[in-house]
Order: sequence, then structure tokens, then C-alpha cells
Amino acid sequence: MEPLESPLIGWNPFARVDHFDRERVRERDASLTLARMAAVIAAAVSSGARGFTFTAGIHANSLLHYLDHSGFQGRLAMYPLLPDTEAIPKLLSLGTRGMVTEMLRDLSGVGKMRAIFKGGWAAATSNPIGALDTYVKVEIEKLARTAPRSCYVRSVLLHETITDCIVGLQAAEPMLAFHRIVSSMRGLSPGFQTRNLPATLEFVRQIGIDLRDVVIMTPANPIGFQMAPTKLACERSLRENTGLHAIAISVLGAGQVEPREALAYLNTLKGVESVAAGVSSPRHAADTFSTLSELHS
Repeated sequence: MEPLESPLIGWNPFARVDHFDRERVRERDASLTLARMAAVIAAAVSSGARGFTFTAGIHANSLLHYLDHSGFQGRLAMYPLLPDTEAIPKLLSLGTRGMVTEMLRDLSGVGKMRAIFKGGWAAATSNPIGALDTYVKVEIEKLARTAPRSCYVRSVLLHETITDCIVGLQAAEPMLAFHRIVSSMRGLSPGFQTRNLPATLEFVRQIGIDLRDVVIMTPANPIGFQMAPTKLACERSLRENTGLHAIAISVLGAGQVEPREALAYLNTLKGVESVAAGVSSPRHAADTFSTLSELHS
């Protein structure tokens, strides 16, 4: 696998997520228009950001569409997370056939035919793994249609809410299927986002997936925020599993850690190849990414 791009622009501020301050979320809601988000991304790119990680879905597609039509020229590697957790309840309520029909709804005629051909209509509407195959390919098709041409998909990662559920249930087939589907798409690397790094690495290895062939996205920060089961256990897993391609997230500890402190900590960790951070203003982007771009320098 080629080295991962770093640093990456995180998604949480754009999705109105703040783990500590609801009032700060309300203030962001009023100010984070598409134009404002585009300005934040432009400032991040100018300060060294080389990629963008986000939960794939209508909100991300709207932002990418806006970037494309606003003349954005920055080259960004995209690391989409699937599925869109907000859309899951709606899709599940439709049944498998209805779910696939809904997924295809926004594609062009050519896009529908391509997705059906790649995923297989019969397979998609008759079993969950077939539906997963179609879903992944449809979402990547949408990204290809909406994102600026200077942006490209580098890796497709399973969202932490699904990864950690699968690991907890020890359900090998969904994880193997996701790995197989993404690996079959030219130039894309499969990945898993998790808040429990030791358990996920152990399970991935147990079901026969080579850790050197996947991207792992997980929290890493000097205060142990979201690092389960413990900060020490996560650090041990990074140290003992050679050949990892890990992306550190939550590196600023929801605003409790300064970028320079985060960078100093990350540079002590083995296996951390890339770093992602969410920022909500152009000034914050410039300060954060000018520092995080020094990872392993």
C-alpha cells in the first residue's frame, strides 16, 4: 500500500458534532454555511492539508458539489466513511429491494446502469451482502460525480458504529465482505474506523485479513480521549502490530489539546502514518494544519 496522505481535514465540525459543548454547536450551526466550510477547506489546504475524511452521504455530497462549482483547485485525497449512520434507519425500513431502489435514486441513468452492473441487481435485492456491494459502489459513484476533479478517493472505511458492533458480535462475514468489496475497486484501499483499537486489530487478524493491507482510523491523543479500553492498551497495540497504516483522529481531544502538544505525542507513536483534525474556521485551519503537517518530519 502506498503511504497515506497527511494531514487530513476532519468531518465532525462540519457535521455539527462537539463532544463537550452544545452551545458551541448551536453557534456553528448559524455560521457554517457551505461557503464558510469551503473557506475552511481552502485555508486548510493552503496550510498543508492533503486529504479529507468524512461520513459519505447527502451532506458531504452537497459540500463537495459546492466546492466543484466554486472553482476549488486543491488536490485532496478523500477518505469516506460508510455508511451514513443518519440514513440507516430509513434504509432498513424499506426492506432490501426498497433499500437498493432508494440508493440508486439520485444517480443518473448511466450511473444506475453502472451500479446495477457492478453490484448485480439480483444479488443486491436478495441478500444483505449483495445490498452492501451495491451500496458501496453507488456511494463511490456519487462521490465521483460530485467532487472536484482534483479530488480522488483513496480509501473507503467502515464507520466506527458498524466496525465496533461487528467486532463486539464477532461477526466475521460483514467485515470480510466489506474488505472484499472495496478491495475489488481499482485503486481503493479498504479500512476500518474504530474506538477500540486492540479489539479491532485482534479481530481483523483473527478472520484472516492482513493488517498491512488495510487502513485503520482510531483516536490518539495525549489525554486518552475516546481511546478504548485504555490509552496504554491502544499505545501497546500500535507498538506491537508492525506494518500498520493508521490514521489518528480526535487528536485535539475535542479542543482540550493544542496542535503542538498533539503533534509531539503523535510523533512518539509507532504505526501512526496520518492524522486527521476537525476545524471550524479558516484561522483555526491555518494554525492547526501548519503544525500537523510536520508529523514525522
